[in-house]
Amino acid sequence: MIFGNWSPFGSWAAALVFGVAQALQINLQFFRDQIPDQWAFLQQAYVVGLIPYLLTMVILTGIIGKTTPPAADGVPYEK
Repeated sequence: MIFGNWSPFGSWAAALVFGVAQALQINLQFFRDQIPDQWAFLQQAYVVGLIPYLLTMVILTGIIGKTTPPAADGVPYEK
């Protein structure tokens, strides 16, 4: 929700970015033998498994101070 700036479209875009990162992770694990030697650290499955989470953390560190939460966040609803 923070990455999506509390909007449905932004949340959808954040989920899409995370999904693309997971697809990249799966493809890197599948094509592990075709990775060049200078990128040899990507041949370790646990390093490749961190890619979606590292990408999410990098994006959140750049966005965290630039979004504003809704004004009613944390306020109880009264009818």
